[in-house]
Amino acid sequence: MIYTIRESHPDDAPALVQLAKLTGFGFTTLTPDRHRIDKRLAESQAGDAPLLVMHHTPSGQLVGTSGLVTRVGDADQALPFYAYRVEHSVRQSKTLGIRHDLTTLHLHQDFNGPTEVGTLFLNPDHRGQGRGRALSLSRFMLLALRPQHFSNQVIAELRGVVDSHGHSPFWEAVGRHFFGLAYPQADELSYRDKRFIAELLPDTPISTKLLPPAAQRVIGKVHPDSQGALRLLESEGFHPANMVDIFDAGPCFRCDRDAIRTVRQARPLHVELTDTLPPRNTVPQCVATDHDGFRCLAGPYAITTHTLQLPPADAAFLRLETGNAALVSPLTNSKPKTSAPAAARAITQPSLP
Repeated sequence: MIYTIRESHPDDAPALVQLAKLTGFGFTTLTPDRHRIDKRLAESQAGDAPLLVMHHTPSGQLVGTSGLVTRVGDADQALPFYAYRVEHSVRQSKTLGIRHDLTTLHLHQDFNGPTEVGTLFLNPDHRGQGRGRALSLSRFMLLALRPQHFSNQVIAELRGVVDSHGHSPFWEAVGRHFFGLAYPQADELSYRDKRFIAELLPDTPISTKLLPPAAQRVIGKVHPDSQGALRLLESEGFHPANMVDIFDAGPCFRCDRDAIRTVRQARPLHVELTDTLPPRNTVPQCVATDHDGFRCLAGPYAITTHTLQLPPADAAFLRLETGNAALVSPLTNSKPKTSAPAAARAITQPSLP
C-alpha cells in the first residue's frame, strides 16, 4: 500500500497549491491559486464536483489528483457549459470543377449537461508502474459506486495545444479578437465568471478555412502532456464528441457511463484478509469502497469467483473487515465486451459498505 486514493478534504488545500505549480499553462482546473482551490474543495465536499487525491504513503506527500463534475453547466445560475461543435460538409461547383471539404465551428451551450471527468494530474516524480492509470480509473470506480449521482453520459475535455509561455495558436486566431485578453488571462477569468463568454463571443459559425494555418493545425489536437490521458480514455471506450474547447481547441471525448470499461467490468467481492503474497502474474485490480467516503487502491490482489484477498493494512485503509464487500475492477481490460445493463445490475449485488 505505497499509494492510496481518497476523497479530498479542506486540509488538502496547501498540498494542492504546491502540486498545481507543476501543471503548466492550459490546466484550467488545477492552478496554484489558493482561492480557486478552496472553492474546488468546497464543491467536492458538497458533492457537486468530487475531487480525489493520491498520497505516497511512505512520505505522506500528496502527489496526484483527479476529479469529476456531476453535471456541466448551471441552469440555476444561467451559466452554461461552452464548447465549439465541429461540423464537416462538402461544397462543390460543377461549373468550376471545384470540390472542397468545409469545417465549421458552432458555439454550443449546455445548461444541464453530462458528467465531466478531469483534473487529472500526477507529480512527474511518481509516474510509471500504472499509478497514473490507477488515479484516472479511480474516478470511474466512483461512478460505479454512485451511479445515481451522475449523468448517463460522461465527457472529458483534454488540454489543447498551449506552449510553456501560455501561447495558444487557436486563441490568438479566434478568442483574442473578441476578448482582447491573452490566453492565461482569459483562462483565469473564465473560471471565476463565464458570463463574459456569452456577452462577447459571437454565435455565428466560424469557417476554419479563414483561420491561420497554425490555428487550423491545432483544432482537436491534444497537448503533448495529455497524450497518455487520451490513450487511457480510448482504452476505456471514450470516443470523439465532435466538440472542442473554445479557448485552446482541445478535443472533447464522451462515453455512456455504463459502457466505460472500468464500470462495465466492476463487480462486488467479499473480502478475505491474508498476509500471503499473491501468485506471480496476478492481474492488478482497482479496489474501491464508499463507506464514510470514497477510498481506492490498486495492486495485484488475488481474487476467486466471490472473494478478494487483501493484506490487513490495505483492508484497514479501505475500512473493510473479513466478509465485507468491495467493488473490484481490473486495472486493464481483461474481458470481452458485455452489455452495459448487465454490468450495471452486477454492481448492485451485494450491497457495499
